[in-house]
Amino acid sequence: MTEMVPDDETVRDWSEMVTTQVFSQLVGKTPEDLLRGIGEKWVGGCPGTTHGDIINGNANGYPVSMLLLRCPQLPSTGKPETTLFRAIRGTKTPYLIQYAFRQQVTAVLISKAAAYLVTVNVCDAGAVEHACPDLAAEGFKKQ
Repeated sequence: MTEMVPDDETVRDWSEMVTTQVFSQLVGKTPEDLLRGIGEKWVGGCPGTTHGDIINGNANGYPVSMLLLRCPQLPSTGKPETTLFRAIRGTKTPYLIQYAFRQQVTAVLISKAAAYLVTVNVCDAGAVEHACPDLAAEGFKKQ
């Protein structure tokens, strides 16, 4: 798991956080199944949780699902929390990327999170159908 917060915040006290997780123990689980389970946990852990529908699609040849969850007041912090999730099932392993806010959110913030999440994909350098971006063309080199 990797958690990223703005420079002036910490993983204990944050207003925005991007988290990436790899679930190697959940081989074969679909992105929709993963998000359905997360949604059920949220509903059980935060009274008044609201959610959108799970949206399914495909990215770079892999199945992808997205879900928006809103908790009006997280019991552990007393703050609202809204998270947009993007789950991707790679060749074997599901990946989860989430963009979370612990503040009142606006449509602009949700759009910001969605715009970021749709850029995140899984690739496989050895598979044409799941090609990785050409980072050398973007000015990157191996070290």
